[in-house]
Amino acid sequence: MMRWFIVGVALLSTWCSAWAEVDYRLATDESSVSILGNSSIHAWESSVDSFAVTARFHAEDGALVGVDSLIFIADVLSISSGKKIMDSKTRDALNAEAYPQIRFHAGERTARVYGDTIAVSGQLSLAGVSNDIDVTGTYRILANGDLNVSGTVEIDMTEYGVKPPTAMMGMLKTSPQVQIAYSMLFVPVSLEVKP
Repeated sequence: MMRWFIVGVALLSTWCSAWAEVDYRLATDESSVSILGNSSIHAWESSVDSFAVTARFHAEDGALVGVDSLIFIADVLSISSGKKIMDSKTRDALNAEAYPQIRFHAGERTARVYGDTIAVSGQLSLAGVSNDIDVTGTYRILANGDLNVSGTVEIDMTEYGVKPPTAMMGMLKTSPQVQIAYSMLFVPVSLEVKP
């Protein structure tokens, strides 16, 4: 009887150690966000140079099994293409003065994890308009415990009341559809074993 009790305790300990709730901080220097779009003349790309992410994930046996929360905040004034006129038009289109941040917030139990893919449902807010969207990406838990998540999200800017910028007296027209490409490296900051 005592032997079975010890075996039971050992199995319970193994199960507990396999399930963990982990807070992560973003490794900013090793993460990136880009905006990719097209126009009637050429494709274009801008980088988002200032953004922050906080997240809490559930991991089990080296695999992601859930997300408790995820908040992404980007500074509109940090969007840069390397071209002053384009950057100015982007800021005007996004009404950066009134709405200086782009925010995505996903609450508890809004993620689906399958294989190496994670889909997070949340609310994206930009230019004063908020819509529910799904953000899908692939993830890897590295040997040191860091978490890498990357993917692309397609957004129709007109759904946020954003008029696609034009230039050259209307000869250059940008498409309302843009892709947000991201690569995020998260570093664990706390580990709490769940009973």
